[in-house]
Amino acid sequence: MAVACVAVMQGSSTQHIFQRSIQRIIGTLIGVIFCWGILLLINNPWEICVLIIIFQFIVEYLVPRNYGIAMIFITPLTIFLSEAGTLFTKSPSLFVEGRLFNTIAGSLIGIIGGYVVYHEKFRE
Repeated sequence: MAVACVAVMQGSSTQHIFQRSIQRIIGTLIGVIFCWGILLLINNPWEICVLIIIFQFIVEYLVPRNYGIAMIFITPLTIFLSEAGTLFTKSPSLFVEGRLFNTIAGSLIGIIGGYVVYHEKFRE
């Protein structure tokens, strides 16, 4: 949640923060569906390793160009990295639901924080 909140609040204006939040939520939603499909098809840890490398290259390329599209690949990358030891022992739905909930909650908190930071009445 904290990472989503900080990532959203890095916007340069209230409008930019709102845009980043929407891109993060939609990108994560598509990314968790993509990740869920991958986890249903893959059963070999080496395949996960190769996917981590591929997704890292894609993310590094896309983040400066289109944050929303990059989120589609950031989502499975972070799930694979953070849950590498338990990917094959638990249900893929568990990872997907947790990631989606945390991102939505963190993004909404980031919108509120960004509004407070950039709204003139709060700054006075």
